[in-house]
Amino acid sequence: MKNKFLLAALVLFFFGKIVAFAQSTSNKGTDFWIGYAGHIDGLVSRMTLFLSSDVNTTYQVTSGGSVIASGNIIANVVTPVFINPNQHNVYIATSDVKELNKGINVTSAEPISVYCVISNNARTGSTLVLPTSTLEQEYYVFSQQNENNNAAAFSEFTIV
Repeated sequence: MKNKFLLAALVLFFFGKIVAFAQSTSNKGTDFWIGYAGHIDGLVSRMTLFLSSDVNTTYQVTSGGSVIASGNIIANVVTPVFINPNQHNVYIATSDVKELNKGINVTSAEPISVYCVISNNARTGSTLVLPTSTLEQEYYVFSQQNENNNAAAFSEFTIV
């Protein structure tokens, strides 16, 4: 019985066709949008974008029609892009207000991946940025009331 099972397993392994379906989206793309949402440290915080690709390519980072940075990405080397909110009008400090021309747009000639970090001192917030080709039209925002903080602290969601 054991030999028959082993023989059947080997036949399936070598001759059986197994079809697998996987996720069809990726974090690689050529067009990304990012919002520099309010941070507890305000304009003292700094945003850093980390751009990477498995091929050599060019990139451009813009906001409100102005170029923040552009250059080359070398294959398999991370390229940091530093964004100072005191030098570029990208910081979104308000709530319940539509702020125009503050979205950060990253484009590239070939597919890249984008990772974003907002930091200052001992605080850091980060996200893997998804390309616009993977985004949908409807989202759910999950939040909870912050009861363990003396200062007013609220959840936040930015639409770019």
